[in-house]
Parts: sequence; C-alpha cells; structure tokens
Amino acid sequence: MSDDALRNLLSRGVSEEELARALLDLTLQAAPPEVADAVRVCALPAWFNANLLAFLVATPSPPQRFLARIRRAFKAKMARRKAAALLERVAAFSFVMSRERGGYVYHEATRERLLDWWGKPENRPRFAVLVDRLARLYLALAEEQDPRLSGPAYLEALAALDAAYPNVRAAWQEVLESENWELIRSFAYALAEYQNRRGLWAEKITWAQKGLAACQHLGDEAGAAAMQNGLGNAYVALPTGERAANLRQAIECYQEALRFYTPEAAPPNYAATQNNLGTAYSDLPTGERAANLARAIECYQEALRFRTPEAAPLDYAMTQNNLGTAYHNLPTGDRGANLGRAIACYQEALRFRTPEAAPLGYAMTQNNLGIAYRNLPTGDRGANLVRAIECYQEALRVYTPEAAPLQYAMTQNNLGTAYLNLPTGDRGANLGRAIACYQEALKVYTPEAAPLQYAMTQNNLGAAYADLPTGDRGANLGRAIACYEQALTVYTAEEDPFHYAGTQNNLGLAYVHLPTGDRTANLDKALECAEVALQAEGLAPWEQAEYLFTRGLIRLALGHLDQALADCQAAMPLATAITMAEALKELDQFAAGHPDTPGLDTVRALLSK
Repeated sequence: MSDDALRNLLSRGVSEEELARALLDLTLQAAPPEVADAVRVCALPAWFNANLLAFLVATPSPPQRFLARIRRAFKAKMARRKAAALLERVAAFSFVMSRERGGYVYHEATRERLLDWWGKPENRPRFAVLVDRLARLYLALAEEQDPRLSGPAYLEALAALDAAYPNVRAAWQEVLESENWELIRSFAYALAEYQNRRGLWAEKITWAQKGLAACQHLGDEAGAAAMQNGLGNAYVALPTGERAANLRQAIECYQEALRFYTPEAAPPNYAATQNNLGTAYSDLPTGERAANLARAIECYQEALRFRTPEAAPLDYAMTQNNLGTAYHNLPTGDRGANLGRAIACYQEALRFRTPEAAPLGYAMTQNNLGIAYRNLPTGDRGANLVRAIECYQEALRVYTPEAAPLQYAMTQNNLGTAYLNLPTGDRGANLGRAIACYQEALKVYTPEAAPLQYAMTQNNLGAAYADLPTGDRGANLGRAIACYEQALTVYTAEEDPFHYAGTQNNLGLAYVHLPTGDRTANLDKALECAEVALQAEGLAPWEQAEYLFTRGLIRLALGHLDQALADCQAAMPLATAITMAEALKELDQFAAGHPDTPGLDTVRALLSK
C-alpha cells in the first residue's frame, strides 16, 4: 500500500474496523491476482494447507466424476507444487498464523472480513461453487469415517474427524447460508455419531434441528423421523439445562418419530425409537418413578420383539443393556430379584458386546454390570464388590481420557464407589483409592461441562471423606460437608428430587458426626437435612429406610430416644440387607465419638435383630 493511500485513509477519521478493512483491501489490491485470490479462497475453511488450497482452486470437473476429481486434486504432484508455492506467499502476510497441528489459520477478525467479501452479490456465484466443493470434500470424509466409529477402528476414525472438524464446522456454516437443503440434511446425518462420541450435544441439537427443517423442506418423511430420533437422543444426553425439560422434549421427539416409524412400515427404526423412548422414560426425574420405569420396560420389551440375536445382535445387546438398567433402578418389587434380572440382562448383552465387535458397548455394559453387583443385596457383599471392581477395571481398558472422556469419568466415579463400600481389606487404603478415583473423575466432570455428573461425584467424594478413618476427623468431615454443599449447588428439589434428597441425607450424617463447632447447631442442621430428605416424593422403600435411619440417629443424638426408636422401627420393614448394614455402621461411628449417649445399646439391639 502506498504512503499516499495510507495518508488519505487516515485523514478521513475512519473507525478502527473500517481502517482494518480498508488496509486489507489495499493489501490485496497490491498483491498479484493469483495470490489475492488464494487469500480469499483460504478464508472458506477454518484452517488450510497446500493440499486443501490445491483442491479448492482446481479446475472444476463434471459432477459425476467428483470422487475421481478429489483424488486427482490431492495426488497430482504439479497441482501440489503450485499450491505449495502459492501457499508460501499467502503465509507471508502478517494476518496468517501457523497452526500447531499443521497448516495455517487467519486471525478470526481477518477471516470474517474476507468472508464478508464473499457475501457481495458479484462474488456469490463463485462462493456457492467453492462452498459446494468444500462441503462435499468433508462430507465424503465424514461418510467414510462414520461406520468406523462403531467398530474396532473407532480411535482412528475419531482422530481423523477431530482433525477435520474445524473445517467441517466451517463448511456447515457456509452450507447453511447457501440453503442447500440436500447438503444440510447429509451433513446432519453424517456427523451425528461423531457428535455423540464427542459429547457435542448442544451442537448436535442445532444440527439435527436444521436437518429436520431440511427434510421437511424436501418432503422427506423418513429423514424427518430419523432427525427426530437423533434429536431425542441429544436431548437425553444434554448435560446442561433443566433435566426434566430436556427429557420431556426427547419424549416428544421420539413420539413424533413413531408417527412415521411403525412396526409395519419400518420395523428396525420402530424398534430403535422404542428403545430410545424407553431410555428417556428411564431417566425422567419427575413424576412417579415406578410408573416411568414401567413404561421404559414396556418400550424395551417392545423393541426386543424386533431386535433379536439373529436379526440384529448388537442392537439386541443394546436393548438388553438398557432393560437391565431399568430393572436396576425399579423402586418397586423385590430389590434382589430386580437386580438379578438386571445382571441377567447385562450378561446376555455381553454375549454380543465383545471388545472386538463393539468396544464402547462392551465397556458400557461392563460398567453397568459393575453397578448391579455393587448394589446387589443378596450373596456375599465383599465378593459382589470385588466383581464390581473387576467390571469397572475391564471397562477402563476401553474408556480412556482421550477416547471417551465422559465415560472414563463415569467409570472412575463408579470404581470409587465400589472401593468406598468394600468391606474387606484395609479400610483407609480402600477409601484413599476411592478419593483418587473421584478426583480423577472431577478432572472431566466440571460444573460447566457436566453439572449433574459433577454434583454426583462431589456427593460421592464427600461420602469418602466422611468415612475416612485416617487423618483429622474434624478436617475430613469439613471436607465432606464442602463436597455435599458443592453438589447442592446443582441438585434441587424440583429438578432432581432423588439425588437432592440423597445428598441432604449425607449432609445430615456429616453434621451429626462433626466433632468441631457448636454441637447443638450441628445437630439442628443435621435434623433439618434429614427432614428435607424424607420430604422427597417417590422414594424407593430402601431410600425411605435409609433416611429414616438417619433421622433416628440424629434424634438419638438429641436425646429423643423414643422418637429414634420409632424411626428405626418404621425403617426396618423397608430396608435391604445393605441398608441395615449401613445403618449399623453409622451407629458404630457415632458411638465411637459419643460413647456415653443414652440409648445407644437399645438402638443397637433393635437394629441387630
């Protein structure tokens, strides 16, 4: 740019943005035309290299030879050499930065200015051609990698899509502007599983909504049903927002999909959507929990009419896994029998979910099987928890922080809980392992990224500190209280009543055991927490028993023996063997700190019957 041009520009008193745009225009006007054109073309992707530049500026070829054109553009040595030389000249500009993973990027403001240039009416026709070319390149890549995401090569597929995804996003945004409905629909299909794997739920919702609009515009009823199903899946998994509202939205999406997916018209899709509808009902935190889970079981059983081991072994295994989870969570009926059914479902799923055929599904079912063994009220408690630990460790062979961070954190949390409850071995060492697992999970679970999981893990970490037999008892309980209070910044009585009640119960226990501070104030706070926990609607019988035992212990500490005995007597018919063992453990811990409390022996004798 000449000095005269610069002086003229500055004398006009323009804004900083206007000055930056004018400087960019003058810079490109002064550059050779092929260099200026390459600068503008390189603004379309989020990052660029010589291969991509060669592809974008290649001479167009007929649509029917598109794939061959891709291969030629990337393999032709002469095109690459020319593009590499051109790229060197582009990279010399001050607004171009080297990219850590290779290639180059623009300063974001510069890229936006260049894209504005493409928005001018006279530039739109060529822009449309280049966007179509870029979009089809990355669409072809996504469609190539999509089936690999569900097989043994999923890590390589994830790596390929991770590298490409910034440019996939850029192409998607530009396709949306062009209103190319077929490409919008294809992108939403092709990237759905990758977004699932990477937990990009909010982004997937946006893409699926745009894909749904594209299907409706194209009159594609089958595609619209598929988008509704995928949209429901994203709402089920969405970690932000009101959980109940997300799940109700998911249920609406699945029910809308089932208007088109019928057993007669599309049996595999009907079964898949029934499976997903079951998951939404299974997770729904509001309403009558037993009724929600009964609906979930009905949906899974309906799906299994069509998902058979012969016709669809991996889909069959998925639904068996989900059916096991519904039985695991069912608050009515015999707890041991329900968990026995859950274990049978998980073991059936593992006949087909192997590390080779479905590594991520295998890990999920191993994790769930571990949870079922951990909670099993029958058999040898120590042996059940050892089986649970083995299952979690098996899942962690597949779940790694790199490949599946959210699932890795989930399994670390569950492994921590197994060590927390393990009755054999050195108690201090077991709780040390539990704390390490929870802290590892919290590297992934943050209040921003996964608030509900963050709250769950904070609650569990509090339980580990509360039980820790080593170190200063008051300091450990102080840490436990801090963890529970962190969990309660997320859990509310309205949105997640069951977890809210459980955490309030744990907070009450921490205050009743706390040896520091004002004893009367601590016990008043403990009783308040226990009362709040017992007010939750839809509690399972063993949950009611647990919270009644807690209130009974607090009333004992307050010197109200008759009320304490009444709570314990009300809890005992509802309690499982695990609940009874936990109640005795809490009583023993309390007695260790307050051995002279009147009525201790009376309560212990009642609980030992």
